[in-house]
Amino acid sequence: MNMLSRQDKGRQAEELAVRFLERRGFKVLARNWRDRRGELDIIAREGNELCMVEVRSKSGDSPFLPEASLSPQKIARLTAAANRLLKKHRLHHLPLRLDLMVIDWDSREIKFYPAGIVPPSRP
Repeated sequence: MNMLSRQDKGRQAEELAVRFLERRGFKVLARNWRDRRGELDIIAREGNELCMVEVRSKSGDSPFLPEASLSPQKIARLTAAANRLLKKHRLHHLPLRLDLMVIDWDSREIKFYPAGIVPPSRP
């Protein structure tokens, strides 16, 4: 696994995440949605909720937890991208949830945090 590039590991992590979500009844609507200002890894639907899933992965060569790697700036960019997607596709009527999924390559563990990303509060 260490021979893979960071991009290859990211693609494989997203593939594992999609399979994980589909086995739990999520309908995956899109992967790697992009616009000029941002990207969303996975867009899925669980019941009537629209879920934006950020996928992070970790291997033994990193001492940091992926859960802690989301800076306030990254969370703000994810939130803004989700809002642009909702506006573009006129989906504001659906409840929105920002989920986090972490793939640990060493233990092969998948951690899923529904609503694990809390958008910044607005004044």
